[in-house]
Amino acid sequence: MDGFDSTAAILLVITALTLGGGAVYFFMRRKKADEDELTLQQVQTLIYEEVKDVCELALVRKKFTSTVTINDEGKKIPVLNKTIPGTSRKFLMDYSGMMVCGFDLSGLKIFPDGNGLKVFLPHSKILDLYADVSSYNVHFNETGVLAENIKLEEQNQAVAADVQNYGRRAVQEGILLHAEDNARKILQSRIANRGWNKNFTIDITFTGEGDPRAFQPPPKLLK
Repeated sequence: MDGFDSTAAILLVITALTLGGGAVYFFMRRKKADEDELTLQQVQTLIYEEVKDVCELALVRKKFTSTVTINDEGKKIPVLNKTIPGTSRKFLMDYSGMMVCGFDLSGLKIFPDGNGLKVFLPHSKILDLYADVSSYNVHFNETGVLAENIKLEEQNQAVAADVQNYGRRAVQEGILLHAEDNARKILQSRIANRGWNKNFTIDITFTGEGDPRAFQPPPKLLK
């Protein structure tokens, strides 16, 4: 290829790149314009889909470990108020559990409100809270010769009570409020990044049944 052909080839490449870059630029401008021209109803639908994704990200999963003890001093002698020897029982066991806090999206509602939208998210609640029975690790189990052995039912009742106590403490410390704060921040960030709040006001409120400051355990505490 002589010098003229080389120069022509280079010019063709530069022209193609310039035109290609221009095409990308105009495509991005058109895409941006299309986003700016979204109707309120379109934004309402988009936010609904966004909320479903955000609520998955905002789930709070917390694994915990705890210890259960049973300390039965034994039967007492009437009147004397003294323990009968051989009737005491002592038990010590560790276990692991899981707590999941999040949202029931069946309570999600999004309504037009003037030139904007009101997003009503259901309050965060405990979706799952349980002890993993496969994690039970007994460290100490002593039963007096005159006492009944600690039954599995008693053991499970003690674990279930301990799981409830853990959940109650976590709620008092604000784990459900933390889940709601996470959801609000993520959703607000996504709305701002997509520019949906430039043309419309979008208000996010937590509402419905439930109280993020009150402990409401799920029905199943052992798995």
